[in-house]
Formats: sequence, structure tokens, C-alpha cells
Amino acid sequence: MTLLPERSLDTIDPAGIEVGPGAPLRFRYALPGEPDACIADRDLEDSVARYGVMHPPLVLDGPSGAGEAPAVLQGHRRIAAACAAGLERIEILRIDGGAITPLEALSLCLEEIPYGESLSELERILLVGKAAAFAGEAAETLLGALSSVFGRELSGEFVQRLTRIIELGEPVTGSLHRGDVSPGDLLMLMEHHAVDAVRAVSMITSGKLSRSERREAVRLMLFLGDQGKERWEKFTGRHMDATALLERLRTACFPMMSRDRRDIEETISAMHLPPGTRIHHPENLEGGSYTVTIRLRNEELLSAALGKLSGALENGGITHLAGILRGYKRRGAKG
Repeated sequence: MTLLPERSLDTIDPAGIEVGPGAPLRFRYALPGEPDACIADRDLEDSVARYGVMHPPLVLDGPSGAGEAPAVLQGHRRIAAACAAGLERIEILRIDGGAITPLEALSLCLEEIPYGESLSELERILLVGKAAAFAGEAAETLLGALSSVFGRELSGEFVQRLTRIIELGEPVTGSLHRGDVSPGDLLMLMEHHAVDAVRAVSMITSGKLSRSERREAVRLMLFLGDQGKERWEKFTGRHMDATALLERLRTACFPMMSRDRRDIEETISAMHLPPGTRIHHPENLEGGSYTVTIRLRNEELLSAALGKLSGALENGGITHLAGILRGYKRRGAKG
């Protein structure tokens, strides 16, 4: 049985507790009293103004004698609501930082996640990044718990890639919070050698595109960037607004996409697959996958088809197809 850390009740001015964006464990994009506060945050502010803070927030004091400001483990929203409501004193629960490990402190922080609005993609990234920074060298042992919060398996390298998204700042992070762009699309844009991710997101989100159209626009931008930085800058310099963005991207990319489709068909034809075996190329090259279908009546033909596919793997035919889709061939890498 794990003993709960000793806590002491104290009364403090909420304005003296740091819950701004730079606070060690704050992962919410907006809190009560801030410009983008959600309806639940405004309701909490009204409740706190009327009844006060009913459940004292939990804070972690710095190690004894270190003089460090306390880190809020639970209650960022309650503290912000108290400040917004003009309360001058609230009760808090203190835990001595010297009596608890960073991982134990983080486990208490994670308990607060179910409360308030559901986490946006940005807030998940903020949580992962701040938790990893707070845990320091022990961050690797925390990845399992954070993976369940983030919704997919995390590695140390992936956490570093995710937290780089935060460095893009507004308005990119705001677009991510609102769901106008996904973390995966952002990573592809920001890690592309030719694409300006901030400019790309600005163009995508200022146009009235549906979710599927935004994803297509991202893929086409990456396709365009594959042609080189000069071509990307020429396109974005000519089209300063996002009006009819998707149509202009399609027009700019169509000749190259047509050429790649011919390359796909020639590569598949050269495999000499038995009748009844087909490799279907993606419906679009800006985001899709190849499909293999085999319709055969006997084991002999099946064996021949599998042999041909195995040969295509060995001689690089399949790799070449994947290279076309991913843009490796256009960037000069061998298929």
C-alpha cells in the first residue's frame, strides 16, 4: 500500500501562484479569465465568485530551503478562476517537494485530466512536453502513462518531435488547439526541407476548407515542396491568400502527378503479375496507399503470384512504388 504524501493546509493570495503559460505543469491552452476560455471555464469562474474554491488546489513546494516557487499539481483552473473572480485569499494544500519524487508528483497531476473540457491535440502535446521536462532523467519511465493520455505509443524521440510543434507559436498552436490542423500534418510540414510550416498553416486555415480538403492541401503542399524550395516559394509568393487554395494546388501539381501515375503503371506492368493479381495505385498521390488483390482458383497460380510479389520486393519494385508515393524518387533518393 502506497502512503499518501503529507499535506498541509494553507491560505494564500491566488495571484501569488503562477498558473500562466510558463507554469511548470500547466497544459491547458486557456484558463478561466483568459481570452479563449471555454464555456466550462466561464461557468467555473461564476461558481468560484459565488461560492469560493470548494476544493483546495494541490501545490508542490520546492525542496526545503531551495526558495523555489510552488508548482501546481492540481487546480490550475480553480486558481485562475479565483483570480478572475477577484478573490484575495483561497485555501491550498501544500506538499513538501523533498518528500515526493517527480514521478509521484506527476501521477497526482495526471489525476486532474478528466476534469474540465476534453484535451485538445495541442493540450496533449503541452502535457507530454511539460511532464517530460518536469520528470527530467526519469521521463522514460513515464512514457507508458503519457501514451495512454496522448492516445498512441510514445518514444523519447517522438516526444521531442512533438514538443517542437510548440515552438512554432501562435497562430499555429491556436490552429492545432481548434482542430484546424493535425499534429501529424504539422510534423510533416515542419520537417520538410522546403516547406515553411507557419506559412502553410496560415494558407490552409484561412481558406474555407473541409477537414478532408485540408488534409489534401497538406499532401499537395508536401508534393509541391518535393520539387524544391524555389518552386515552393514561387507558389506561395504568387498566391498570398488562400482563396481557391486547393484548386490552385491541384493545378500546380497535376503535371507532376500525371507523370508519377504513368511511372506507377509502368512499374506494375514490369512485374508481370499472373492474371487475377493486381496492384492498385492510390486514388490520389497526396495521401493514400497501394492495394493488392489476388483472385485465383488454385494453389499453383497463388504460388506464382506470391513468387512474383516476392521478386518485386527483392528487386526493388515495391520499394520504388512506395518511393513515388512518399516523394523519395523526386528528391533524388534511389527506389
